[in-house]
Amino acid sequence: MILPSKTDALTRKAKDVIEACMASQQRRVAAAKVYNSWIETGSAAASAGGMQRSLINMLYSHVDRLSSHLFSPTSLRFSIDYDHHYEKPFLLMADTAARQLTRTWERRDIDMVFASGVTVSNAHGAAILKQGMGHAGVEARLLMPWQFGVYNEELTGLGDQEAVCESGYMTAAEVWRRISHMDGAEGLYRRIMAHASKGSDGATMDSFFHQVLSTSVLNTDMSNTSTRPGGIVQLANAAAFPMSGAEIAVDTVKYHELWVRDEDMGDGVGDYCTLIVLEPDILISSRLKKQNLFVPQTLPYSLIQSNHSPGNFWGRSEIEDLMEPQGLLSRMLEDIRQVLGVQFRKVLAFEGYEGVADELYDQLQTSGAISLNPGARVNDLTPALPPDALKMVELTIKLMNDVSGFSGVMSGQGESGVRAGVHAETLLKTGSPRLRDRALLIERQCADAADRTLDLMQAKDATVYRTALSEATVREFTLSQLPDDRHVTVDSHSASPIYEDSHKDLVSFGLKAGIIQGDSAIDMLPFPEKDVLKARWREAQQKKEQMLREHPELLDKGGKGKK
Repeated sequence: MILPSKTDALTRKAKDVIEACMASQQRRVAAAKVYNSWIETGSAAASAGGMQRSLINMLYSHVDRLSSHLFSPTSLRFSIDYDHHYEKPFLLMADTAARQLTRTWERRDIDMVFASGVTVSNAHGAAILKQGMGHAGVEARLLMPWQFGVYNEELTGLGDQEAVCESGYMTAAEVWRRISHMDGAEGLYRRIMAHASKGSDGATMDSFFHQVLSTSVLNTDMSNTSTRPGGIVQLANAAAFPMSGAEIAVDTVKYHELWVRDEDMGDGVGDYCTLIVLEPDILISSRLKKQNLFVPQTLPYSLIQSNHSPGNFWGRSEIEDLMEPQGLLSRMLEDIRQVLGVQFRKVLAFEGYEGVADELYDQLQTSGAISLNPGARVNDLTPALPPDALKMVELTIKLMNDVSGFSGVMSGQGESGVRAGVHAETLLKTGSPRLRDRALLIERQCADAADRTLDLMQAKDATVYRTALSEATVREFTLSQLPDDRHVTVDSHSASPIYEDSHKDLVSFGLKAGIIQGDSAIDMLPFPEKDVLKARWREAQQKKEQMLREHPELLDKGGKGKK
């Protein structure tokens, strides 16, 4: 699209695009609340007679376990390659740049933020990683799916979108930092803060209070959640559960950060134009000149999504197929607990006794003995636990593991009939393709996010790096001097724990076959102090070569060093 140049027209156009991008926000907020409630409690919260937290919650552990299988930041390494063939100096530049990129992700905790994004995407279908340059270097933060919107939700890639929008809240200090350099900043600041409110409760979707108008009788009990309107508060003695969340006690203003693909940025070249609009209609970015506040031709956002869904940008939650089995498990456990409670309290019938049964029962509970009239009897009516109740619980848990893709062998448990390691390894390989495929998808998304980090470092970082072409020749360069056809990839599947053992076997085979050398093996495996180990390996190789030059008889295969 082509954005207007005048501020008033540009603001109106921005508000229209924001409304289009955030059209499904309310629906996604409602879905996120449902998913979060199930994951935190293991049951449909505030429903079914007040039962809220499940005795066994399989959903939280499943999301956490799956995330740890798909991505691990502890041994993450990047590599840089080119589309074309280059000489050794450019290869050394790529190696140095990849090392610096890996260290940037580690030192700035971008790898940890990305790992949190994998967990969020498993729970809610998608997460957005946003990067930028701060005072201390590259910074990254995670956006929840309900904080983000896209122009066309049928397109599953960020690069295909005509516009994307981020919504959130700015504090007063952040607002002033954004506008302090503008003309008339003080008047603009007063105008903005006139619409400020405490915390982030400016939108009705964040508030628990809603007026309800209805022509029928409202269902205000907790028996049927499908007919209960929003805003009904339960006052019964149902056990509550703690839900952790952020609490902001300072004045904030709602903002929308819009990135629009503009065909004319003023120089005849199309690019993303950054528009920051504060509620209700105050434009504070790109007021005088259209510009991309990140890197030319690049968005600061990266999509994290382990469950890709064709035709739906937001993907699919991992717990979609597990909520009903988890609900069944919760109800069975609650029933078992009630039956066991009755087993200890007992249900007794006093036959032929003319006194007050309650007093006699209390006497029995207190002293353990009672006195009955002649001919009176005590009948035990306590319901017994069904003989297959515990087996049903075990079966339900097993079925949930099977549905989630974690069978016994995938969970580190033994299988009946498996008595050899080769057999167990075969079962593991045949049972893990689904996880491996999703791990490769996350790995590709991680590489895409790292590519954006390198774009940012090339544009903002003027640090001079050095590469040793030989012992006497050292070449200096900056990251901006890397060839344009460079690409970032995750080195040796180091982001995916499920590939760790197969990768070690591949490196061992390469060493035995002579395909790779010791220094390459050190780079491919998670050794600490790699530079020290590589220097020691080269020193050992030099001593070995010197020994062979001084004693060529050691090369005599038949004599094995002896004549």
